[in-house]
Amino acid sequence: MLILFLIGFQESLLIDWIKESGLNIVGKYYGSWCGRKSFTYQDLLIVEKKTEFKSKLSNYQMVLKKYKSKLERIKIQIDASKSQINQT
Repeated sequence: MLILFLIGFQESLLIDWIKESGLNIVGKYYGSWCGRKSFTYQDLLIVEKKTEFKSKLSNYQMVLKKYKSKLERIKIQIDASKSQINQT
């Protein structure tokens, strides 16, 4: 007697769980089980543990992006002020 157990998760839920557990998704490959052309029958996720360096780098990149947009707004305000001064 052959007994099969199948389990499936909603992709977005599974990805959230993976990220919450401190892992990064390195590769996502869909299997041929539903008719896609693929090198494997099953879906495949490749994950890696976040390193402290990668985590810090990601945080620094977010901070830099935030401050870059602030600096761009300040530059626009300065340019507008210069324009008003030059008109008077």
